[in-house]
Amino acid sequence: MCVSATVRDAYALGLGADWLVNYWGYDENLYRLAGKAAEGAMCAGPAYFFADSRGKMKLVHDYAAKYNPGIPAKDRIKFTVTAWANVLLLREALIRADKAGDLTGPGILHKGFETMKDFVILDGGLGTSPVTFTSTDHRTT
Repeated sequence: MCVSATVRDAYALGLGADWLVNYWGYDENLYRLAGKAAEGAMCAGPAYFFADSRGKMKLVHDYAAKYNPGIPAKDRIKFTVTAWANVLLLREALIRADKAGDLTGPGILHKGFETMKDFVILDGGLGTSPVTFTSTDHRTT
């Protein structure tokens, strides 16, 4: 993880830098790899970390233990939660497109995703914000 190496090296050199790290460089491993050097590092993330117990995280923990028991909870990271949110978002788009009678690629896009306005995944139980897609903007908001 290059972020942890950079943070660790800057700390060792006494640079006194503040760290605002993007989502992909900031996870549970940052603190394991950079230790004290990572204290105070910040990141805005779209979902809870795996170890979080708020909301509907028990559901994620239970499924992870049941269907992939070879990976202990202590070794799981936030990307498990993000993947859950993404799959639930796709599920909702599929349900909407199917209800509209158009379960094709374009149908899933237009009659599924593009009909979502302030859609809340699992009642916000994964720490995600409401999601909106439009015909001109397919980035989640």
